[in-house]
Amino acid sequence: MKRELTLILKIRDNHVARILIKLPRINTTKLLSKHTIIEGQRLLPSLFSVCAQAQGAAAWGALVCSGGNSDDLKEHEMMHTVAVQIESIQENLRSLTFSLPDTLRDMAMMGHFAKTWRESTQFLGRLQQAMQQDEFIFPDSFRALLGAWDDFCEAYIFGVHSEQWLKKMEALQTFSDLAPTPVLQWVRGIAQEMPELGRMITEPLPLESYRRGTMRWEHLISQPFEAGTWLRINQEPGMAFVIDRFGNSAASRIVGRLVDVARTLTMLFGDYDAEPWIKTYRSDGDFCVAEVQCARGVLLHRAKVENNHIVSYNVCAPTDWNLHKNGALSTLIGVAAANRDRLYRHATWLVQSLDPCVAFSIEMDEEK
Repeated sequence: MKRELTLILKIRDNHVARILIKLPRINTTKLLSKHTIIEGQRLLPSLFSVCAQAQGAAAWGALVCSGGNSDDLKEHEMMHTVAVQIESIQENLRSLTFSLPDTLRDMAMMGHFAKTWRESTQFLGRLQQAMQQDEFIFPDSFRALLGAWDDFCEAYIFGVHSEQWLKKMEALQTFSDLAPTPVLQWVRGIAQEMPELGRMITEPLPLESYRRGTMRWEHLISQPFEAGTWLRINQEPGMAFVIDRFGNSAASRIVGRLVDVARTLTMLFGDYDAEPWIKTYRSDGDFCVAEVQCARGVLLHRAKVENNHIVSYNVCAPTDWNLHKNGALSTLIGVAAANRDRLYRHATWLVQSLDPCVAFSIEMDEEK
């Protein structure tokens, strides 16, 4: 099911007067009501066009928690975590590769990406098959796949291997210290042309309050909280220089996604400790909640089950927070619109920096 976002810029007196966001909603309770736990686990990932591994992990977490089934829980969690992490790497790199202007990408880069993407997709298919058969062994191609993504990053993203790049970022004093790869040239251009694009203080997603029961679901999902990748990487040592220079601007957020890719690869190679990517707990009475870290940020699934059948199911995706009309996108209000191509370019950069997965379009309407 395609879920495309439309950003509408309302123009008045050659400035952006206001913004509108259209994002289709899926009534998961209506679609899943009366289905069994097993049926729900199989059906849920197919309802969403992006982050299928993360959606599947969240469905598994929320429904397993609801059903009280703890058989092989740790093994399943480990397999789901790796699947989500691989998906996060490939989604971030897909977004970065296809966001580049034509002048910065060539056939060699696109061919290298396409080959590694196919290998990654095949690996994830084998991983899912293993989980369905309760075989908790990673396919033999696991290490080779990590090496393939790391090689792509060295050639086109970082200029060195991921672990080395993280160390370079910790000592960074200026962007010119980094290799002039296609992606880093693009980010450098954004920082030079629009250093303040999207810069805004946004309250972090208060998940701890929700876990403790001091915040209701309705409030949690309705506000423009900071819930994207930025939330899990802004304390990274490698982000110090970027945050000091550019705050949480579009350029900083894209660099943050690069740091996230590098640290995830390093973690999968076995050299990095991080917080769990999947958490499950009970909240709001009889509801079970799964939190999954994914390429876009924090994904939440909330389920209520009675007699092994789903009676209520809610999903809040990172996109709902990342691209909230009162969040960072609102910094476009007041921006000059005399040069429509420039405005379109800057709005595109901002959406790309906030959410690497969602398909989107931008429209401009004159207001009278």
